[in-house]
Amino acid sequence: MGSCGTHTWGPWGPCSVTCGTGRSARQRNYMWPSRANADGCRVALTEFKSCNGPRMNCRVQSEYEPDPAESSGPCAVSPWSEWSPCEGCGVRARTRHYIVPRAHKRCSVGFRARTDNPHGDCPVTPWSSWSPCSARCGRGKRIRTRIYVTRDSRVQQSYLRRT
Repeated sequence: MGSCGTHTWGPWGPCSVTCGTGRSARQRNYMWPSRANADGCRVALTEFKSCNGPRMNCRVQSEYEPDPAESSGPCAVSPWSEWSPCEGCGVRARTRHYIVPRAHKRCSVGFRARTDNPHGDCPVTPWSSWSPCSARCGRGKRIRTRIYVTRDSRVQQSYLRRT
């Protein structure tokens, strides 16, 4: 075997993401680390492979659903965009915009992100308190948030808007 001999590969580690495509790694070690270092061995000691996160069907609905009146008239909005790729704790989003560019000055619907966590019942925190209104007079917005909690205690804050 010589000074560059290695032990067998260890087990694959967990996927780097909880949703979507990530990476998993496994490692091995030299049988004689001191000799391998002295001889300048360059055998790969870490190996990576693609993996899919464990959460693929979680779904937390936005509490906002569009009003049919939003598809026509001066405040008409575009159809929803395609879903973004899954990231981190499994959150993805889609958006839409006003058809008439200056509509945001007089309308209160439109550019809203809906979040979706693609897997069954994901644990989420209760809704936060409402933020102060963004306007002193006329139409404004208030926002509240909730957080997705994953099995490995990481959290992903999701801004789900309600007005």
